[in-house]
Formats: sequence, structure tokens, C-alpha cells
Amino acid sequence: MQKPCNIRSMTPSDCPRVAQIDSLCISNPWSEEDFRDAFRYPENHYLVAEWDGEIAGFVGLIQFVDDGDITHIAVLPPYRKKQIATELLETLFCLAREQGMIAIHLEVRQQNKAAQNLYEKMGFETLAVRKNYYTNPREDAIVMVKHL
Repeated sequence: MQKPCNIRSMTPSDCPRVAQIDSLCISNPWSEEDFRDAFRYPENHYLVAEWDGEIAGFVGLIQFVDDGDITHIAVLPPYRKKQIATELLETLFCLAREQGMIAIHLEVRQQNKAAQNLYEKMGFETLAVRKNYYTNPREDAIVMVKHL
């Protein structure tokens, strides 16, 4: 039986939907133009998750030589608890290894325990706290790393 979730590379035509998801899930979202601009840089890697043909989530990563930094990960509320974020991250880890990365970093809101639990389950470890990293609302960030 085929899974209803399909992970693939984001294309420029996905930018309107990805920006919409970002605005619904992230407090400081990127614009459609911000996502389109990301295609200008080969060190940017973006994946989308389709659920029954509908984009349900996405993840973005910027590569810095042999390290990567997750810029965004978002899954629409109706599609949560369906392992979409896990599949996005697993696919991203494979891509990162193929690109020669040895570690991936991310920041997560200190109060976002659900995301922190997911990241820990996926092998991320806490490195540090960045004070007042987030705005809208102001909040500290937990810096995490996964060694590939």
C-alpha cells in the first residue's frame, strides 16, 4: 500500500502555497518572494510534503560548507500527527549527507515542547539558548544540533 505522503524538492511554482503555509504556522513568516529568492542560491535546499496531492508542509535548509541550518519547518494543523515532519526531516538528512554535510543546526522556540520532542526523537541535541531570539512574541530559542 502506498503512503499518502510524498516528499519532493520544492519548485518555484510551490512558492505561493509554501508562503501561505508559512504564514499560517510561523510567527515571522517569509513572503512568497522570499521563497522565490531562495532558488537563486544553490546552497538552499527546500522540500515539500504532499498529502493526497496537496502540499501539507515543507522544510528548508541552508548549507554552509559541511553544516546545514534548518530555516523553516512547518506542517499545516490538519496534517499534523501523520508523521509528515518526521518524513520531511528524514529526507532532509539523506539530502544533507549526499551534499557532504556532517551536522544540521536549528533554533526552536523555548516554549515549543512538541517540536523539541520531535527533534530529540530525530537525534538532535541541545547546544545553547539564544536570549530573545524570537519576536512576535519575544522568546528565547533553544539551539539544537544533529550530527550526521
